[in-house]
Amino acid sequence: MEAYVFCYVVFRHDKRIALSGFYGHKKRFMITLKQAEAVINELPEEFNSQDFLAKYRDKYEKEYLKGLLNYAIGSTDGFFQKYHSKIGWFLSKHKDELHIAKIERVRSINIHGNIAESQNWRKTL
Repeated sequence: MEAYVFCYVVFRHDKRIALSGFYGHKKRFMITLKQAEAVINELPEEFNSQDFLAKYRDKYEKEYLKGLLNYAIGSTDGFFQKYHSKIGWFLSKHKDELHIAKIERVRSINIHGNIAESQNWRKTL
């Protein structure tokens, strides 16, 4: 089944799961379960959200930039954090389908080179 989240309401259709939020007529965010699975498959048994984001940026650069730019439009600040939080929310919401489990919060280096809290994950398969 394919699931889309529009304004955070889920509709299912087919087999792929995606998350999407909207601001006016602009799509704010999109990541698929298939993309997340592909990224997780390339990460070690334990990883944190920053590791996931870095690999997602590398593997799906175009999709990452589209999502980020959609958060930046009309935003005065914090769009990186907002966008990355939505990706973290997606991982958390779909942790069972992605075969990952939360471990603990850790301090890691974010995209700006600053130390920030991040969720640590462990693969369950």
